[in-house]
Amino acid sequence: MPADIRHGDEEINDEADLTYLYLGGAEPGDFTFTYMLEPGSYTFRVNETDSGGAELAWIAFTVKK
Repeated sequence: MPADIRHGDEEINDEADLTYLYLGGAEPGDFTFTYMLEPGSYTFRVNETDSGGAELAWIAFTVKK
């Protein structure tokens, strides 16, 4: 999602997400997201649940032209 979205709240994250993946029961490993992003700053965020859960972790990244 765009990096300027406030952190910490799953409901806000849901309103601004560009794509998502449910990880419930997933084995450790690699996950692939396919989404064409415009150049800019983004964050990948992990939420505790999909029902009002807390944001547990995030990683910032930049898409360059």
